Amino acid sequence: MDFDLKAKLARLATIRQGKPAYRRLLDIYEKIYIEKERCYRSFRPQIALLDDNLIRTKIKEGFFILDKGSVILDMEALEGFFRSLLHVIEQEKPDAGARLAAYFQKNDSIISALIQEAWEGTLNVKSWGRDEIGDPSLLLFMLIECLKPAYEHFGRILGEYLDTGAWEEGYCPICGEQPPISEILPHEERYLFCVFCATEWFFPFFACPFCGYEGRENLRYLRAKNEAQYRIEICNQCGRYIKGVKVEEIGYRVPLDVENILTLHLDMLAQKEGYRRGARFQLLI
Repeated sequence: MDFDLKAKLARLATIRQGKPAYRRLLDIYEKIYIEKERCYRSFRPQIALLDDNLIRTKIKEGFFILDKGSVILDMEALEGFFRSLLHVIEQEKPDAGARLAAYFQKNDSIISALIQEAWEGTLNVKSWGRDEIGDPSLLLFMLIECLKPAYEHFGRILGEYLDTGAWEEGYCPICGEQPPISEILPHEERYLFCVFCATEWFFPFFACPFCGYEGRENLRYLRAKNEAQYRIEICNQCGRYIKGVKVEEIGYRVPLDVENILTLHLDMLAQKEGYRRGARFQLLI
């Protein structure tokens, strides 16, 4: 289900009232969502002609659709978004933000190269000097967020080819990323959600998205106190987990990228118990 900026900001406002501990984090993400929308509206990438037969064959064979090599990113829009993110971080995390801002003031010309490397998956994070940029995870977070307008753009275009009933894999059919969160509907109906391209797809209720093991006895659940609307689904086979949002308990469907932020405490709970996150990246601020 597609949610616009207004719906996401409304959800942030609702949770902000009930969870004071999340207020600062939600303030940051509110600004990020607004800047991302500005970038998305101006984003004009180029993509090679789509081959319908090839795309349908890839889906049938279990290969995700997006071919990053066939894309020319709108680097001007993404660089502008990156600088906006840098300004947000500088405002909300002054020490770390000022350090990064000072670094990119001297090295402005490398922003496009970093964005391209993040898109291609060739970033060498270990080569980043802490003395220059501080915490590398903060810069990595910014680069990932910076690319989400691109992922979402292609998610909407390529999603038209997707019949969720034909996709049986636990990774995203559009971009191949692992889902950090799922939507649980009545009658044991579950949809996985990609926080990169915002694609949602059906997946069997008692199956692990990460190792594929299936069976009611294989799963166990963790819950935070007084939060019936959320749960952590743990696979006993591979020890990885995914967060679940129970729509019936909330009363209506909610934007899952926002819920992923609002359930950071569940990641902490699961990892404290020794379980591993199934998705590649966790929330970094």
